[in-house]
Formats: sequence, C-alpha cells, structure tokens
Amino acid sequence: MSPIKITPNHLTIIRVILAFVTFYLLIQSSFTARIVALFVFTVAALTDLWDGQLARSGAMVTNFGKILDPIADKILILGTLFILSDLGMYPFWALIPIFVREVGVTGIRFYFLGKNIVVAAERSGKIKVISQIISLFVTYVCLMVRDYSHSNIFFDLANYTFLAGATWFSLSSGWDFLKHNWRNLYA
Repeated sequence: MSPIKITPNHLTIIRVILAFVTFYLLIQSSFTARIVALFVFTVAALTDLWDGQLARSGAMVTNFGKILDPIADKILILGTLFILSDLGMYPFWALIPIFVREVGVTGIRFYFLGKNIVVAAERSGKIKVISQIISLFVTYVCLMVRDYSHSNIFFDLANYTFLAGATWFSLSSGWDFLKHNWRNLYA
C-alpha cells in the first residue's frame, strides 16, 4: 500500500476545517479552549505557507488551488476577525474596510473565473495575509490578557495598532490587485 500523498489542495481543505475548529474553541470562555484555539489558528495559518511552498516546489499549482486558497484564507481570517469583534476586542465597524476588500477582490476573481481568467495571488496579497495573521495573533494574546488578567493599555494599543496595520495592507493589496487586473475587467 502506497502512502497518501499530501497535495497543496489537501492542506487548503485542512485549513478550512481547522478554521471552524478555531471558531468553536474561540467562543468557549475557558482559558484552555482559547489557548488551544490559538494553537489551532496558528497551525491553520501555517498551512497557507506550506501549501504555497508545496505547490511551487512540486509543480502542483492548479486552477482549483488558485481559487480555493484565497477562499480558505478569507474563511479563516474574516471568521476569526468577526468572532473577536463579537468578543469585544474591537468594534465591528473597524472590520468593514477589510471585509469590503476581501469580498470585493474575491468577487472580481470569480468574475474573472467565469471568463476563464485565473489570477494568482500577488506578493502584496501575501503580505496582506501575513499582516492579518500577525494582527489576529496579537489580538488572541490581548484577549487572554483581558479575560484572564486585567485590561492593560499597552495590550489595547498593540491590538489596535496591529489591526490598523492589517487594514492598511489589506487596502493597499486591494489597490494593487485592481491596478494590475483592471484590463481583465473589460476583456
């Protein structure tokens, strides 16, 4: 019996599953559940790095993966952002620019797909995802400090600073996407 070969698409599907496990654990009010949520979130985020490296190094880049990978990122990132907002870590309105960028770019990607144009993620999009993941990691730490110690102005400032940075990179990468793909809208 031959061993099961892990493909980038397998890792992407695992990321989606881990995202929902993260959501479930995050809404639990126990410290242990939230620590495990942070660990699962971190593993899910790392699968994004691993699937890209595996796809490029093993010549396993597929059109399905080019579409599924950004959707998996959006499920993990947006789902976690909204849950953390619901838990009081930042106001919902602060997430609107990130949400609009993510849904807008994904919608345009699907429009392109209908025209048989597949657009791979750009460097600025990858930086955006990294900044969002770092921001969420910081927010997880701030949540645990708030809930299991006491509120601390340093952690609150760090939380909002990293969210502002993630918002900046989100909007900047959305602008890059539009700038580089504007002509495809009329193709």
